[in-house]
Amino acid sequence: MARVRGTGMAAVNYPTGMNLGGDPSHHFYLVFLPLIWIAIRHGLGGAITAVGVVQIGVVLGIHRHPIQGLPIIELQALVAALTLTALYLGVMMDERQRATEGLKQSLRLATAGEMAEMSRGSKGTGMI
Repeated sequence: MARVRGTGMAAVNYPTGMNLGGDPSHHFYLVFLPLIWIAIRHGLGGAITAVGVVQIGVVLGIHRHPIQGLPIIELQALVAALTLTALYLGVMMDERQRATEGLKQSLRLATAGEMAEMSRGSKGTGMI
């Protein structure tokens, strides 16, 4: 689990550290794919960790290599879109997991109720 999460974090930070040239805002979208994968795979906890790593990477990247072609407001909007996407997917995955567990529990209870009904019915008729 930690190995997978570490691989995901490396994938998130790799595009931000590369010098790809051109418009920096176009390269920022490369970070969406690993973050989406982490949020879907690990839920809200993984999404929070990944978003935190990206936030730290962006702050350190801006301090070390200021970007002249990207206004700070545009950078903040990109980071906000990235953060909201990852957190929303993380919440959705956790909610899906809870719904699946609730459905399994309901099916277990329904099966137990049917079995109890059948055992009561067989006792009353004299059948085994």
